[in-house]
Amino acid sequence: MITDDLPQFSNTERLGGKGIRLVHNIVEDELRWVFREQATHDLGIDAHIEVISNRNRATGRMIAAQIKCGESFFKESNANGYIFRPKPKHVNYWTGHSLPVIVIICHPSSGDCWWIEVSSENIISTGEGWKIAVPFGQRFDLTCKHILAQIAGRTMAERIRQRYKRRLATAPIIGDGEFIEMIHRGGILMGFRRITSYDYRALAFSQDYMLYQSDSFYDLGMWKDILELAGVEDWEIEQALEKADQEVT
Repeated sequence: MITDDLPQFSNTERLGGKGIRLVHNIVEDELRWVFREQATHDLGIDAHIEVISNRNRATGRMIAAQIKCGESFFKESNANGYIFRPKPKHVNYWTGHSLPVIVIICHPSSGDCWWIEVSSENIISTGEGWKIAVPFGQRFDLTCKHILAQIAGRTMAERIRQRYKRRLATAPIIGDGEFIEMIHRGGILMGFRRITSYDYRALAFSQDYMLYQSDSFYDLGMWKDILELAGVEDWEIEQALEKADQEVT
């Protein structure tokens, strides 16, 4: 029986496999690290890369990687790099991931690859989606070994602290009435809130592993912990807590 009704191996699958092979070879042959493909349940991470020390010892320091391969990923660019447009669900997944996440784009003809670390600093909202510029000068090869090792070596606390600092810079200023109303209405407030540009007393209720009920609003010890985690200077913390204590009492 002759029929065309047979399973097909799509070009997308072919390119996906080629991208995995290209990155696998670079990681293990050039960086001399360990590449682990996420062969099942790929939810937006294709592989994990573990740093291996110069003495060939495992370090437990890892990076999660999303790998894309195809000429289509090189058609759009700006002055800084190639424009990659991820899906919103993947942006949410990557920015909340417990590991640092990098996106690697691979050219199928040349075999060259470029990379970018995913962070709230370099992902830009377009209003309808997201985009990120993968720098022209950021090749995924032996030249990036040192910076990738630094990224993998960041502790969870350091990544949280960096995230707090970025959010602090853009935190909205919300009036007392609206703030209290939101707490009473929802019980928990996600995000940041400042009273003025210089008063951090109400820097609170973050979705980064800290959810505080409204009865913690006047817990100055809680404020101190959050401010320290956010990287606020000691003198600023003392000044803010002194002002908050005056308001509470």
